[in-house]
Amino acid sequence: MERKIIKFEIKAVDAEQGVIEGYGATFSDKPDSYGDIIDPGAFTKTLKEHKDSIVSLFNHNVMEPIGLPELMQDKTGLHAKIHLVLDIQKARDTLALARAGVIKRLSIGYDTVKSDFIDGVRHLKEVRLYDVSPVVFAANPQARILSVKAATTFDDLPLADRDKAWDATASERRVRAWAGGDDISFDKYRRAFMWYNSDEPELLGSYKLGFADVVGGRLTAVPRGIFATAGVLMGARGGVSIPAGDKTKVKAHCEKYYAKMRKEFDDESIVAPWESGKEEMIEMELKPYPNEHACRLRNPDDFQEDSFRRISRVSDGKKYSVIMGRLKGEDTMAEQAYRYDKNIWDADEAKSHCEEHDGKFEPASEKQEKSGRVLSAASMDKIRAALEALRALLEAAEIDDEAEKSLHLSDESYEAAELDAVIAGLKASNEGFDTKEAEARIDAILAQIR
Repeated sequence: MERKIIKFEIKAVDAEQGVIEGYGATFSDKPDSYGDIIDPGAFTKTLKEHKDSIVSLFNHNVMEPIGLPELMQDKTGLHAKIHLVLDIQKARDTLALARAGVIKRLSIGYDTVKSDFIDGVRHLKEVRLYDVSPVVFAANPQARILSVKAATTFDDLPLADRDKAWDATASERRVRAWAGGDDISFDKYRRAFMWYNSDEPELLGSYKLGFADVVGGRLTAVPRGIFATAGVLMGARGGVSIPAGDKTKVKAHCEKYYAKMRKEFDDESIVAPWESGKEEMIEMELKPYPNEHACRLRNPDDFQEDSFRRISRVSDGKKYSVIMGRLKGEDTMAEQAYRYDKNIWDADEAKSHCEEHDGKFEPASEKQEKSGRVLSAASMDKIRAALEALRALLEAAEIDDEAEKSLHLSDESYEAAELDAVIAGLKASNEGFDTKEAEARIDAILAQIR
């Protein structure tokens, strides 16, 4: 079997499944460094008959297969898109070396089926291909790599503590310093992100979907950073402006870390929201449900309408919900609130968790029952407000002269008396009690008083 080694150059780096793309051979009227000319059509038959058996090897070593080439013959030559199997260490090494510019060459392994000598030059008319592989040494200067694509590959970074806080801005600064600061190594920097713009790989703004931080001098995947990336992907258009095809690759990257978290935290409930089917469109909730404690992290007015989603999370073995939404003027998703099922979390536990995340806690509202009827928490709040207003009005209506007091009742006193009657009615038997009507009367009186 013969070999031809073809030089290529890296044009771009993209994101998740590794792909090296270029020409394994080119058609030319000038001999290559081996003294051969490959004629157009030389690969037609082998691609038709043997396409599925052609592989990619590391340096032509049959003991180290690294992927499968997607091949096409065009007017330039043999176009190859090598899909590396990134579960194999040697494939990951090959991708890293190609991106760094260490490997700059492709080679084809073939047998000559038909050839001709014209003016002392061998013309290859038909060849039988066996492999198209990245190698270290070069030959044909016209063949070149078009791109090296990878949705930043899964590096299997160590995991931070499950409850470690996530601050994307602060984490990015630490990662940048760790990667070299002013003399930054973008090969190191990109390991903290799940996607970057391969057309401008040396611009900090090209990197998106950060999920890692530097902990103890070591690059570490932060669970909440991974959750945040998953949240971004849950929004309309994925919540981030990246090519549609890359979103699937980023999800695959996320899923590997979700699997790692399930194993390390011994918690089978840790699954990506698109895997669990727990993604749920919700309307904005201004008050907690009666069955849930609430933890407000950000004002709902900071978010775009109709952008809220509810996803599930687990802390200390207990499930809770995260309300996520898209901030106004931004594409990214952010946490707006937490919700805790009161049958799983008692108020003290939920409050403690909320305060750990700098949230504002509100316990689940309790239903008040009287004579078999339910009086809403809102009504109870209005009654309390009415009682306080009544007490204040009565104090204001007091005068030193008891006779004057009995003869000159103020307008406020009459309103207070009417309010007192309303409250008495609420306290009385609920037979025939109209809650809506009572609430309306209270609202009207309070509006006049205020």
